[in-house]
Amino acid sequence: MALSDDLTASFADFGVTATSGGVTGVVILDQPDEMVLDGQVIFRDYNAHAKTSEFGTLTIGSTITISSVDYEVRSVDQDLDGLTCQIALSKA
Repeated sequence: MALSDDLTASFADFGVTATSGGVTGVVILDQPDEMVLDGQVIFRDYNAHAKTSEFGTLTIGSTITISSVDYEVRSVDQDLDGLTCQIALSKA
């Protein structure tokens, strides 16, 4: 079975609802890794894994709502297969 055949099932098992613009889909949210320097939190790193067909066209600075929380897009990178993408986020 190809990954593309099972993509929807994978996201259904581990994902949460996300909306941006007129698109609603399911993403897998990784939260957060803290970057600490000299005892101070520099930033928290949130990442969402999504289907490229749903959220691959997001642009830097756009907003995506995941589980009722707003995030700002920092970058969108396609994975090697082109079917999924990783979206770097910060809380809006």
